[in-house]
Amino acid sequence: MAETMWSRQDCFVRAFWARPGESPGWAADRVMALLGFVQARDASLGSSLLNVPWDGSRAELQRLFEELPVVDDHGRPTTAWGYADPGPLITGYEEPVRVSLSIGAPSVGRRIPLHKVSASVERLSPERTKALSESLFEGFVLAFDPLYVEMVTLNELLMWHRLSWHIRPGYRIWLNDVVGEFSWLADGMTSQRMGSGTVYSCPADWTSQQVVDAWKAVVERSGLDEIPRDTVQNMDVPDYLPVPDQVRIIAPEWSDEEESDEVTETPPPAEPTPTGPPPVEPASDGSGSGVGDSGRAQFVYRQQITGLRPNDEGQLPTWTRAYEVGDHVIPVRFHGRTLRDNDTREVFLMAFDDHEQLWREPWEPPVLAIMADLVSLASWQAESVPPTSAIEWHISTVAGATAIRNLLAQHGLATRINIILTPNTTTQPGALA
Repeated sequence: MAETMWSRQDCFVRAFWARPGESPGWAADRVMALLGFVQARDASLGSSLLNVPWDGSRAELQRLFEELPVVDDHGRPTTAWGYADPGPLITGYEEPVRVSLSIGAPSVGRRIPLHKVSASVERLSPERTKALSESLFEGFVLAFDPLYVEMVTLNELLMWHRLSWHIRPGYRIWLNDVVGEFSWLADGMTSQRMGSGTVYSCPADWTSQQVVDAWKAVVERSGLDEIPRDTVQNMDVPDYLPVPDQVRIIAPEWSDEEESDEVTETPPPAEPTPTGPPPVEPASDGSGSGVGDSGRAQFVYRQQITGLRPNDEGQLPTWTRAYEVGDHVIPVRFHGRTLRDNDTREVFLMAFDDHEQLWREPWEPPVLAIMADLVSLASWQAESVPPTSAIEWHISTVAGATAIRNLLAQHGLATRINIILTPNTTTQPGALA
């Protein structure tokens, strides 16, 4: 049976706007309005910040934005990208839902929107996914008064060859009046007013293919398929939502869990192939811990980073942590493990050779799949290790390291995963065989 919107257990909501140089106060107001709206919809929900102490007040959130500048590859604060993502969480369900921000940059109109908010609702029941996704969608519209909001599953994104300023197929799409409106809709689609624009919806029982086919016809017949990059919005946001002084705080359950530090050594599932790029393969067990290891360069780069050598079968070992989620034990895999600081600090290692395609072609379907798996992997790894340990991802190229660092920052994971640029020296004379 084909999957439809709510037969899945994941949904992605994204919005972007065109207001250059938002102030920390503006950012705090918008985030508080969003969190207050979502909590009002579901009294069981609370909020928190990922690895950043916060008392739930608007004043403290503004101070955090003021003190969290983005840093460049050399660790220096830079104004080019605005404020660092404090990683707000919406929690109270089985899993915390991260709301990622990109805000405060002084310019608009680049290849990827610099002013945006996104949320990934995953690993919840279909009913809770539906309720929370719909609240986030409406909250993004009313709290940020953006140019564009989408509510999609990964299937639609992987089937659509468009950049991020293009209108992409989704079960729900919202357009601000300053962008325009669609003059024609496919049979079965509906529209309704919300805030300063219009929501265009596909039936929830449509398959992803039906959604993509309908939107292809809509954008072609309406002549509107891209958000103008030269649009600059007024800084004032209509007061659709109140800005609370305080939101409810609930620490995510996994942050205080007592987890086992047992580590087992296991071989990877297949031998590396001698040629080809090193893809990141989706985890077949649903754990988000699968990382492709094909490619000779990737194989020897892992040896460089971990210090491990192939076994008698020519395979490299991996370190696997057993992470308990309810009644289930999920294996979360790492490429290696070491001890530092006089053997007092445990460090888990990952090695990614190249990955420049994440920088060059971030919205190509194969790259989207890699990015989705990297975020899932980072999420599981961050949750599975003790809070006193560290996780290092070593990337061999500047473009790859920058792209992965930005990707994790957008999903509130930058404070838990240390991205390190480590050039691949295995192509040099005397390299590992």
